[in-house]
Amino acid sequence: MAVFSQLLDQLAQYDNQTCLIENDQSLSYSQLLKDAQSWASLFVKEGIQPGTVISLEGDLSSTYLEAFIGAIQLGCIVLPIGDSVLSDKRQDFLKASQVEVRCQISQAAEPKCAVTDVRADHELLQWLRNQKAAGLILCTSGTSGKPKAVLHSAERFFSKFLKSRKSFRTLAFFAFDHMAGMDAVWYGLASGSTLVLAPERSPEGIAQAVQKHKVEVLPTSPTFLNLFLLSGVLQQFDLSSLKIITYGSEPMPEPLLKKLNASVPDVKLIQKFGMSELGSPPSKSKGPESLWIKIASESLKIKAVEGILWIHSPHTMLGYLNAKSPIDAEGWLNTGDRVEVDGEYVRFLGRDSDLINVGGEKVDPLEIESVIAQADNIQSVIVKAERHALMGNIVVADICLEQPEDAMQLRHRLQWYCRERLASYQIPVKFTVVERLKMTDRFKQERS
Repeated sequence: MAVFSQLLDQLAQYDNQTCLIENDQSLSYSQLLKDAQSWASLFVKEGIQPGTVISLEGDLSSTYLEAFIGAIQLGCIVLPIGDSVLSDKRQDFLKASQVEVRCQISQAAEPKCAVTDVRADHELLQWLRNQKAAGLILCTSGTSGKPKAVLHSAERFFSKFLKSRKSFRTLAFFAFDHMAGMDAVWYGLASGSTLVLAPERSPEGIAQAVQKHKVEVLPTSPTFLNLFLLSGVLQQFDLSSLKIITYGSEPMPEPLLKKLNASVPDVKLIQKFGMSELGSPPSKSKGPESLWIKIASESLKIKAVEGILWIHSPHTMLGYLNAKSPIDAEGWLNTGDRVEVDGEYVRFLGRDSDLINVGGEKVDPLEIESVIAQADNIQSVIVKAERHALMGNIVVADICLEQPEDAMQLRHRLQWYCRERLASYQIPVKFTVVERLKMTDRFKQERS
């Protein structure tokens, strides 16, 4: 646990600086570490030993963060699960991770820890125990199948935070059980930043938190940024403190990026790349309106194999607990992301698994969305597959309109618009008008 101890020593140097603002209450770094030590002692009293696989269930709060630090300090293998995770998926997470003790963490009640009847015997878990090392498990969202349980060595995972960076007042937007949320919190803490917890993740709730606490950095997703623009909060709240908006977890539509640049010209927009299996390394955009990024890490190597991105990093996961590993014998991770490469820069085209097979033709939904988004009267769009007896799949589109329009007229107009710009098999067969596009609990567009 040398690396995590070094990281906590780094945090201790910030002493009485504010590390967290929650419900208008401030928590200092010194108090955070003191309370975390109390949590480690509490876990020992509950009979939890180093190497135990435990779930910490609850939303990010000062109490939750202290419990998490205490569990890692003790040497546990920790699975964070947020309150937004539905019951069926929660059971999938627990089973895949071989959780031995479940802990409910809440500020409103005493912690509840319950032993399960599971014996965690996966070889990777045993390897961590033999190393007397703590671990971290993050479960993928499972939108294209069963979620995968991603196991990280705490030593490898937390080593990337030892290099402190510039401190900012940062809004903790993503859930802590999501890699983007985990990285944002720890990059912030490692640099002595102040993390602001918003009471609700709605455009109004986020804008109000930015205004009230003078937030400088907002990490979020393209889907949420689209809602942010459509909601009108830019006109309702004073967001002048914002210096940086980082976006990731899904590809950014080019039309949306242009709207953002026009709407918040004084804010630096930075595209982030990350995944549960790797984390989110530092990145640099080619320009404010460019979707090309350079992954700026000396320890990380990239290559494209048949249009798919492969990454070699010292911070890669140990492996999956319930699936075949995508890491080859030389340590290269197959990300499953389709990319274009231009020297040091990469442009992400979407997940390979998102491609739609239409009668043997591979259709990219992002390409179609980019075309439709530029048509008149289109507020937002999502393209997805619908099963078809003869073709295997057909392409369909859900759209939100700026103004009401006759359904038949809209369908004919968009089909003619698409015919001039897309191949016949790419044109959506159905256009369905919806009030709002569906969003997952991780603030991505839902294509199911």
